[in-house]
Amino acid sequence: MAGSESTPEEREAASSVVEESLKARAAGDFAGQCETLASELIKGLEARGSKGILKKNCTTTLEGMARRATPGSLNNPMTEPLAALVVNGNLAFAFFHGAGGKDFVVPMEKEGSAWKVSSLEVQETP
Repeated sequence: MAGSESTPEEREAASSVVEESLKARAAGDFAGQCETLASELIKGLEARGSKGILKKNCTTTLEGMARRATPGSLNNPMTEPLAALVVNGNLAFAFFHGAGGKDFVVPMEKEGSAWKVSSLEVQETP
C-alpha cells in the first residue's frame, strides 16, 4: 500500500488502539477487543458467527474462535508502541516491534476521527 507516515499524534492514538486490542485478546476480554475493531470487521464476524435463527455478536464469535485457536496464538506480541503508521486515506498499516526481535504489521481503518483495527491477523514482517 502506498501512503505516507502519519503525524506522531496520530501514530500514538493508533498505537493505543492496537495495544488495547491485543491486550484484550490475550486476556480473553473479547468484548473489549470488539470495541477496538473496525465496523466492517465486526459485521463479518457477526455474519460468520450466525447460525440459523441464533444471531451471534462480535464477542460471542471471538469467544468461539478463541476456543479453537492454537496455544499461544492469542498472546500479545506487542512490546513497545507503534514504530510507524503508514496512512493512505482512511486505511493504514501499523508496524510494531515484538518479542524476540520480531516485527509485526496490522491493518487499520479510520472511522470518524478514530483508528480501528481492521483484521484479527497480526502478520510477522520479513
